Amino acid sequence: MIGRLNTKITKLEAVRIADGLGGHAITWQPAGEIWAEIIWRRSRADTTGLRNSHRRRNRLRIRADDTITFDTRLDIKGTDFTIRSIVPAADRQPFLVLETEEIS
Repeated sequence: MIGRLNTKITKLEAVRIADGLGGHAITWQPAGEIWAEIIWRRSRADTTGLRNSHRRRNRLRIRADDTITFDTRLDIKGTDFTIRSIVPAADRQPFLVLETEEIS
């Protein structure tokens, strides 16, 4: 842990597993850990048909990491998040700012 990077997050990567019938299933496996600062949180309400769902969004600040892509998922305190944007930190430090959204 370094300074304000006080939340441990697990990176998840997609692994294709053959189903024996010519297709495959995708599972998400741990691919390392990073430390992050959660800058703010909010949620988004969606209404589909008669069902309401609320998905949390987070803005994270992490040390620059070349392995983070839009195909990476993040496990934040037991909840999986997808990455919506990856932006270098405005202060030109070796950090990235990630916008994430809960996978429902």
